[in-house]
Amino acid sequence: MATTSARTGEIRVLSAAAMREIVVELGEKYAPTGIKLVPEFTRSPLVRDRIGDREPFDIAVTTQARIGELAKANKV
Repeated sequence: MATTSARTGEIRVLSAAAMREIVVELGEKYAPTGIKLVPEFTRSPLVRDRIGDREPFDIAVTTQARIGELAKANKV
């Protein structure tokens, strides 16, 4: 099921704050396509918690360990 953001030309990104510079740069590269990255930055454990709480997102950027935790819980 597509998220609301996918239907509106936006990609919602939940990201660890340490990846801010890279995610922002990617967003700038997508701008000419009409697709807008909408990033939210927080600490890596909070990315995991927000996904665990079923917060909608299109892309998650966090540590390999956090992705592993989410995969074990069938959240990604």
